[in-house]
Amino acid sequence: MKGEDHFMKYVILGGVAAGTKAAAKLKRCDRNAEVKVYTKGTDISYAGCGLPYYIGGDIPTREALIVNTPKKYSGLTGADIFTGCEAVSVDSAGKTVSLKKASGETFTESYEGLQEYMASHSGAGALVNELSRSWLGTFGGVLAVLGVIAAPITTGDTALRSARLMVADFLKFDQRKIWKRIAVTAPIFILVFLIMSIDFSVLWRYFAWSNQTLAVFTLWAVTCYLARKKLPYIISLLPAIFMTVVSVSYLMYAPRPEGLGLSLVLSLSAAIAVAAVLTFIFYRKVLK
Repeated sequence: MKGEDHFMKYVILGGVAAGTKAAAKLKRCDRNAEVKVYTKGTDISYAGCGLPYYIGGDIPTREALIVNTPKKYSGLTGADIFTGCEAVSVDSAGKTVSLKKASGETFTESYEGLQEYMASHSGAGALVNELSRSWLGTFGGVLAVLGVIAAPITTGDTALRSARLMVADFLKFDQRKIWKRIAVTAPIFILVFLIMSIDFSVLWRYFAWSNQTLAVFTLWAVTCYLARKKLPYIISLLPAIFMTVVSVSYLMYAPRPEGLGLSLVLSLSAAIAVAAVLTFIFYRKVLK
């Protein structure tokens, strides 16, 4: 509850597994909360694992796959279900969602944001603690907190150690003496500190992009290896071309200062051109 007589209001976009589970859990944790689920389809819950049997004819009717109807689900959980409503946009600043019915009619729905909770508490840490303890219990909450705190620390430690070893190996710098380890580690720490000063939402997008870019280099390397060994390189060539287009188009299309801020057409054209050039080089240099 928020204040004397004000209760939290949640809007969930999408039904089936994730949406309905989230709505049910919210109502279990706070029976006074107002929970609304909007989904584009007409079914909110169906047995996805039974789809192969339905396609194969072992399950004769589509209705046999339906687990819960909106009316039955609302009666069980207390959450309100609205089918045939497509989410068009989300205004996170105004805390509203624009929706469109199957008839074409549009309307807006308001919700309360996480910002309000974190502003009245001590930030994201308080939210993680509250969710962990209320949803998972004391023991599960301890495990969740350890996962949130310990896992990133150990992951960061492993990444920094790996970076030090790679730099030392590249520079052929002996690491047996402590001062030499510090000499390599200090610049890496400074660089990491500067990187962490960047807005996290921007940093996270670049982190995701770097993973995709790593996949590009890996796929092209595998393609060259398979071609040299006279093996079917097409199995990695097509993914390499696709991932090249994805990675390059992001840099072209992303707004400044993250990217060049080009139009979608120009971004895709540039990305396709880069992929075509790399494919040309591959056929000229590797398959000559």
